[in-house]
Amino acid sequence: MNAHIESFHSILESDCLSRHEFQTYAEAYKRVSEFMDYYPKMGGQTAITDSPDSSLVARPV
Repeated sequence: MNAHIESFHSILESDCLSRHEFQTYAEAYKRVSEFMDYYPKMGGQTAITDSPDSSLVARPV
């Protein structure tokens, strides 16, 4: 579980925190909240199931 948290913090740092310069706590809170809403939609491994996102799995035609 700790690896998932460390991975998330790394992504948060590289994709959100290092791309913005915050003037106030409220501005930082808003950006991080927006990122937290966006993060699950990024795809890849889900933190809960540790399996590929169902939208990325090939389905038979």
